[in-house]
Amino acid sequence: MTALLPTSRTVTLPDESLYWSVLDGASVSGLRAPAKERALHYALEPDLPLPIDEIHAVFHTNKDGTITACACTREQLDRLARVADVIVPAGVPGWINCEAPASAFNLLGGVLVSSRLRRTRRVQLMVLCVVFAALSGMLSIGFARRSEAYKHEQHELSAAIESAQRLILPPAGPHAQPASIRLAAMLRSISSETEPNAKTILPAATDPLRQILAIWPEGSRLKRLSIGKRDIRIDLTLPADHDPTGFIDGIEHLDGWRLSAPVLQRSPDETSLSLSLQRTEEAE
Repeated sequence: MTALLPTSRTVTLPDESLYWSVLDGASVSGLRAPAKERALHYALEPDLPLPIDEIHAVFHTNKDGTITACACTREQLDRLARVADVIVPAGVPGWINCEAPASAFNLLGGVLVSSRLRRTRRVQLMVLCVVFAALSGMLSIGFARRSEAYKHEQHELSAAIESAQRLILPPAGPHAQPASIRLAAMLRSISSETEPNAKTILPAATDPLRQILAIWPEGSRLKRLSIGKRDIRIDLTLPADHDPTGFIDGIEHLDGWRLSAPVLQRSPDETSLSLSLQRTEEAE
């Protein structure tokens, strides 16, 4: 069976290519990993024939508290890293009291990695970047669609409000105030009159209008809303998947009004609803 992952390429170094030393572990006790690593390199430098900057070393802590150091020149390790994934000593010298095997001293570690591992990391980074870019694109598309849906709903609501205002308010000239201001003025004038004359003023529409708006179905589109002294007429359309029963029940219980038989017409795309109400004799 073919292996899914390539076999690690291992290179062994002879003793003459390595530098060994035994360090006192008490001098670095209590230090964290980065500081401990630097302190061990400084402690190893007097035992080396080269500056510590030209040497790469690995360390192993023994049971007796001592630390075994194995070092090699960076130049040689950089050259071998092109063809090897693991670089270990051929063996641990007998004069060193170390219970660890030679495989514990892998010199390709830390800042030194093999060329194949470096390429693998680059590929992984590229894959992560591609995945991140794809996720960012999907999120951007989702946000754009939600924004468009919100704008569409806002436009539908504004159109419904403008349609209701045109149906309630009398016609106005080109230089008239906006419909919202004229509607507020009309409602204030109706509510401020203490002795209304039923023969000369418009019927008070605030109460039934307030009740109708309180139960207005979401997603509906207004076609006609007429509130008179003795009758109310409502024509609207609903999406095909919306149930108009709740709105009809609410209209049926409108205070002071009696609902005639509603007219309901369904189509594959929408449902048309026409409602007619008459003022009850008790409310007159």
